[in-house]
Amino acid sequence: MGTTDLNLALKGYGVRALRPGLLILASDLFSPNGFKTGINGLQARGYEVALVQLLSPDEARPDL
Repeated sequence: MGTTDLNLALKGYGVRALRPGLLILASDLFSPNGFKTGINGLQARGYEVALVQLLSPDEARPDL
């Protein structure tokens, strides 16, 4: 499995989209560079952002 730079992906989406609207992001939100900068950038462009965090059972209840 690879990693995804959510900040970069969100920035790219904001630049390519024709007009702002509702953006629903479904992700585990595990990104080495975080995601808040990307979300803030979209909101600054007028997007309404909804986050849905998806976790596997192992991620939700890790054996510690």
